Amino acid sequence: MRLLHIDDHGTVRLTEELLSKDKTPAYAILSHTWGEEEVTFDDLTEGKGTDKIGFDKIRFCMQQAARDGLKFSWVDTCCIKKDNPTELQHSINSMFRWYKEAAKCYVYMADVSTSKQPQDCRTQNGVWREDFTRSRWFTRGWTLQELLAPHDVSFFSREGEMLGSLDKLKELVQMVTGLPLSVFSGTDLHTYGIEERLSWTAKRHTTREEDKAYSLLGIFNVFLPLIYGEGEDNAFRRLRSEIRERKNDAIAFARLSETELRCLSSISFSEQANRYHDILTAKETCEWLLTHPVFLKWRNSSCGLFWVKGNPGVGKSVLMKFAVDSLRKSDRAEIVLSYFVYGQGTELQRTPLGILRAILSDLLRQLPDHLGDLTKKFNEYNEQHGIQVGGWAWSQSELEREFERILKFQTGNRQITIFIDALDELGENSAKTLLRFFRTLTTELSKRNRQARFCVSSRHYPIIGHDTIPHVNVEQENSRDLAWYVRERVQEIESETAREEIERELLSKAQGAFQWVYLVTDSIIADDLIGLSHEALLRQIALCPENLGELYSTLLELGPEPDKRRTLALIQWILYAVRPLTAGALREALSVSANTHLKTHGELKLDRGWSDTAAAFDRYVKHLSKGLVRLQHLESKGWNSTAQLIHQSVADYLLDEAFDKLGTSNRKAAHLQLARACLRYLTYDEILHVPRLRPSLLDRWRDSYGSRDGWKLSYVDRSAFLPEFSLAEYATDYIIEHFICAGGVTSLESDLAKVYAAARDKYDRVRLLAASEGPYEASEGVIRQLLIMDPSAVETPDQAGLTAPLAALRVARKTYNFGAVNLILSLGRFSKQSLPLTHFFYELCETARQDIAGTNTEYFLHLWTLHGLKAVTRPLLDSDKVNINAIDTKARSMLWHAAKNGSDILVDLLVNSAQPIQIDAPDYVGITPLQNAVDSGIIRIVELLLDTGKVNVNAQDWFGRTSLTRARERGFQHMIEMFLACGARPAEIESIEMEYHRPFCHICKYKTSSKVCSSNR
Repeated sequence: MRLLHIDDHGTVRLTEELLSKDKTPAYAILSHTWGEEEVTFDDLTEGKGTDKIGFDKIRFCMQQAARDGLKFSWVDTCCIKKDNPTELQHSINSMFRWYKEAAKCYVYMADVSTSKQPQDCRTQNGVWREDFTRSRWFTRGWTLQELLAPHDVSFFSREGEMLGSLDKLKELVQMVTGLPLSVFSGTDLHTYGIEERLSWTAKRHTTREEDKAYSLLGIFNVFLPLIYGEGEDNAFRRLRSEIRERKNDAIAFARLSETELRCLSSISFSEQANRYHDILTAKETCEWLLTHPVFLKWRNSSCGLFWVKGNPGVGKSVLMKFAVDSLRKSDRAEIVLSYFVYGQGTELQRTPLGILRAILSDLLRQLPDHLGDLTKKFNEYNEQHGIQVGGWAWSQSELEREFERILKFQTGNRQITIFIDALDELGENSAKTLLRFFRTLTTELSKRNRQARFCVSSRHYPIIGHDTIPHVNVEQENSRDLAWYVRERVQEIESETAREEIERELLSKAQGAFQWVYLVTDSIIADDLIGLSHEALLRQIALCPENLGELYSTLLELGPEPDKRRTLALIQWILYAVRPLTAGALREALSVSANTHLKTHGELKLDRGWSDTAAAFDRYVKHLSKGLVRLQHLESKGWNSTAQLIHQSVADYLLDEAFDKLGTSNRKAAHLQLARACLRYLTYDEILHVPRLRPSLLDRWRDSYGSRDGWKLSYVDRSAFLPEFSLAEYATDYIIEHFICAGGVTSLESDLAKVYAAARDKYDRVRLLAASEGPYEASEGVIRQLLIMDPSAVETPDQAGLTAPLAALRVARKTYNFGAVNLILSLGRFSKQSLPLTHFFYELCETARQDIAGTNTEYFLHLWTLHGLKAVTRPLLDSDKVNINAIDTKARSMLWHAAKNGSDILVDLLVNSAQPIQIDAPDYVGITPLQNAVDSGIIRIVELLLDTGKVNVNAQDWFGRTSLTRARERGFQHMIEMFLACGARPAEIESIEMEYHRPFCHICKYKTSSKVCSSNR
């Protein structure tokens, strides 16, 4: 690797070749598209090229790097000696790593300009975004890894003006590229399926066709020799082969089909490893477990159950993580799986269903050959019920059966070891049931000579199983670990004699609990720093309760009364927030809760509890909670870190005992306080006046699906706005949920309705800002109040151009929540003005053409016909305002979806529309609307399609199946007769049936009907 730098004379030079990573200085790296007159390696070595157009990019990169405090840069055009095949191959295989290790990555967009707009528009809200979304940079193959590899990416116009960082522009970049949004937030690329990553280059181009494959080397972390001239297909074959040969999880993914990968994704969930990663292990601890006789006996058996027991805070989770890591590092060829239950996490993180999903998905990733049966069920569910958003909702019982089946019949001689931590955090009943399930399964597996071991951990109480299960009591075994930990905690106390005495006192009271030591030593260290005597420190230890719950109570009772009120608010937000708040949002939430009189967001910054930095806010949170709450991953995430309780025992204490002492009564009261805080926040003046813009994507929607004059949807730039108003997204998304959890308090319901009625257009800005769907889908009580108070609310469009019915329909399409639609329409308060059919039918078309939403078309049609809107839709179909032949990304038309989902009303309207319809338009695998009609089993749809006289009944999909084949498979005798009468050729079908070893002879009993068919005349 060579780098660019500026010498003492101001000339751009290349360094000597840097062969060692340790000797490579911090550098910036340029990402760009090649153009004419690029500066080459030879130009720089010969002191030429400064007059070339391409030198402007190099100059920009060096100057921007200098502004960022970097002396070195790397640019691909001139830092690689491309006439040296060895160096070229090394560079291409190292490219991803070079971009990943760069301190800064500058994306220079030569076709995006800021100079053509007025000076006051040169902001991240400017119209350069339209050029940005069309930039050639997004279409090139090599720029994919240049987008994904670096940890710090910034975009620049051709004038060198910064357009924004990837973090701020990631939603816009996601819209252009179609990549998952999570991929821009540091998610490990190997968490995405092989086929998914391969598909990321589908619409990208490279000058050399082989480079389309070579540009993916870093994304898969593989090495390939370059063979230019082998062709794209062969390059991809070699890439796939290399992926398969790697001894990691990619082996499993490389063999899986797209359907199998989707099935696997439907089981797993994004948070399943979070708790494992959050647990911090301590050096020189836990080693005792590996030599404990009970553990060794379990470890050396092929099948069995082992139980790690202990009091709260004694280090069970740390011990479990140590065991998992130790077994994974051992030389034994075994599959080690783990799941760490998290009582403060999402529902899946603290339920048996989550455990089964996580363990089963991890198991199948390592045993991919056994995914077949589950994939078959997955396909059956999708065929019966349609493809579900986020995947099929598997039940606990069916995953238990699948888990049992694999362990009993399909693991062979493979040793499987499974760890489940914090079983008690599932709740007593769930913990007992799951432990019983593991115990029964272990017995059955032992009888079958299968090799599967289970290790679980829990507290002693509640009692979830008998002591006959082999176990260890952690507090009886961890004395050495605790002694080491105490020494580490108090090592800053200067007097050796006093330190040793404090250590002895702490160990005598700790009862094996690391959590107790952590909290007490925090206080001791703080008092030592301010100069308290060692005798005073010892007295303080003596006064500390030995019980953790009593210790929490003592800590929370400390401090002045105003702080106690803020402590209560902090606890309410931590315990009852629908999802964990970021540090930035929690800062605002605490200030809103403490100040009920404020009118503007700016006044929050005057609150005495307002912190200027995330580190300062972390200290403030620790002060309010007396160390019981911390910000997770503060150093790496800053204001985006999340606040959580330091231990599950804190949550248990707070929920069971603390609220009464702190001055509130119950869960409903807490949710009411949070709902009121959200409501106050959303009515601040700055929140109600959100800037708006109209990006090109929405213009394209408008041009494609509606009248240019009628389509008025606006858009709010969240990337520029949300950092300043951190609580806006949460408050808008979850205010109604808190309101409902509070018991639907009438006064709050009325308050909400008043806000919506009085400031409907302003509130819509908040709705769009947070990508939430506002009041329409939330509470029927609030909607009723709104309609009673202000009937015109249904008729009057907000500033986004949406009336209540239309907004509710849009919400239903996105969220599958149809309650508000039914309510508004059933009240009868709508008209052609409040429900303009151009927009409404756009929603129907958009629903029908979305693969994941196709199954909801029938529900829309039900609402539509129920409320008398069918009659006025035909003129719309007959006009040119709706493209009835529009297709989705898999070439599926609206007619295709309507036939698939049995929507005979929509099929009737489409085939009889004045617009010419493509009656036989196949999807990406050749399936036609007629074939879908057979699958739906609705003979009325088959008749409608045949009666057009334009259907080819012998059309075959890519697998050679026709409508007649499908009718025969499903036993639809009347359809078989209809197709034979319309010219279907059974001889072709018979050959296909013979290929699949299914005789077709019995179809001959159906003689060709004398009925004259209107098809194929």
